[in-house]
Amino acid sequence: MRAIFDEVINNTITERGMKLAGAVCDYTEPATGKNKLFFPVESL
Repeated sequence: MRAIFDEVINNTITERGMKLAGAVCDYTEPATGKNKLFFPVESL
C-alpha cells in the first residue's frame, strides 16, 4: 500500500493537474477484506 500511496502523492495527482485537498483515508472493505485509499483532490 505504501508504493501506491507514494505513486499517487508524488506523480498521479500533479500529472493530472490536481492537488491534495485533505487527509488521505484508508478503508478496509468488510465484505472482501480489501484495503482502499481515498485521496480527496481538487483541480488546480
